[in-house]
Amino acid sequence: MPFCPSSSHLARERAFTLVEVLVVLAVVATLAGFGLAGAQGARSLADHQRARAELAVLSSAIEAYRTHIGEYPRADTASELYASLNGYRGTGGRELSSRGRQFLAPVAREGTLDAGTADLPTFLDPWQHPYVYQRVTTGSAGSSESFLVYSVGPAGEPGNH
Repeated sequence: MPFCPSSSHLARERAFTLVEVLVVLAVVATLAGFGLAGAQGARSLADHQRARAELAVLSSAIEAYRTHIGEYPRADTASELYASLNGYRGTGGRELSSRGRQFLAPVAREGTLDAGTADLPTFLDPWQHPYVYQRVTTGSAGSSESFLVYSVGPAGEPGNH
């Protein structure tokens, strides 16, 4: 007499066991975790590269200002720096009645500008913190000057990048 397996016996052979399903889910979750970690690392690298590029552009604009005006911008905030580089503030940091020479075109990219002093935008880094600008004078009676411009990084505090 030929052997005829029951239908319940065939159903058990074709189905996955709970252990097999859990193993597959664990493998998929592990691979997804590696993918997300890699994407986060790429995003962080891109943000740092963007900040470096923006700082280079700001530094060039500040140098162009000095070449034309004869001194570095007198600005205590990122908004004042923006005003100086875009022709809203002149020599000595005084407000201008009409717009002067622009040393840096206004940035129109969303998320890069924020309302600042006197309703002027400010320069924001990729982490939405204002770039920091400091005019440095040294020597007798401030005979030598330079500047610092930097980002506080993702932590929002100097030195905690």
